[in-house]
Amino acid sequence: MTIQPSDEGVSDHDRQISRMVKLAMFDTGMTQKQVAFAAGMNAASMSRSMNGLRPWRAAEIIRIAQATGVSLSQLLPHLDSNQEPSGYGSAQV
Repeated sequence: MTIQPSDEGVSDHDRQISRMVKLAMFDTGMTQKQVAFAAGMNAASMSRSMNGLRPWRAAEIIRIAQATGVSLSQLLPHLDSNQEPSGYGSAQV
């Protein structure tokens, strides 16, 4: 799977993470503001990431998993482990 940025500079991968975070919030009954607070994020950054206006940071995803009680693998879209994101491992030596 190649991660392609969208027109807004956020990848499809980030959009998939947002969908999974929404599911975790629904399952736990937590609001976006509650998750942001529990994950140590400010509400504006959480909102921008959820709406595809800014990419997710790895530390944020980890803290959201902890805050919602879901596993990290539930928040991260499944990637084909045989492929790397574009730009990695593609250089010719």
